Amino acid sequence: MRSNSLFERCRRVRLLPSLDVDLSKFDCGDSDLNEFLQCDAFEYAEKLIAATYVYVLGDMPVAFVCYSNDLITYKARKKSSLYDDLKTKPMPEGFGQRLGWPAVKIGRLGVHKEFANQGLGSAILDFTKAWFLDDNKTGCRFITLDAYPKARPFYIRNKFRLFILPKGEPKSNIPMFFDLYALTS
Repeated sequence: MRSNSLFERCRRVRLLPSLDVDLSKFDCGDSDLNEFLQCDAFEYAEKLIAATYVYVLGDMPVAFVCYSNDLITYKARKKSSLYDDLKTKPMPEGFGQRLGWPAVKIGRLGVHKEFANQGLGSAILDFTKAWFLDDNKTGCRFITLDAYPKARPFYIRNKFRLFILPKGEPKSNIPMFFDLYALTS
C-alpha cells in the first residue's frame, strides 16, 4: 500500500445514526455524491443495502466510500475482458458457471474538493484492496465499480480495468473491475 500522510491522519468511521460528524461540511464538487452521503447513505445502511465509511480529519469529513456486495455473472464474464483472465487463473471446478464470481462493489467514492489531488482517493482504493484481501473478509475475488466517465482515468491509474471497451466517448457510468487475485502472486 502506498504511503499517504493525509490518509494516515484521518480516522475511518462507519456511517451510523450515532455518527457525530457534520456531513453538511462535505463537498466534493459533485451534487450526486454530496447528496448520497448527506441524505441517502443512512437509508442504505438502515436497509442493509450498503455500508459507508467516512474519513474524518479533526471534525471535517474529507472523504467517504460506500461498499456493497456484487456478483459478476457468467454471462457478463463471457462478454468482458475477464474472459481470458479467468481461463488462465480459473476458479474451482464448476464454480461461477452456475452462479458467478463474488465481488465487493464500490458504490460511491468521494473526496472533499479541498483535499482533492492529494492521493487520498488512491489511498482509499489501496486500503480497500488490502482490507478485502486480508483474511478475504467476504470471500470475494473482485472489486467492481461503475465509474463516472470523468473518473475513468483515476481508476485506470489505480489498476482497475474496463469490463468492455466502450465505443466512442461514454456518456454514462462505466463498469470496471480489479482482480484481487493479482495481489496474491
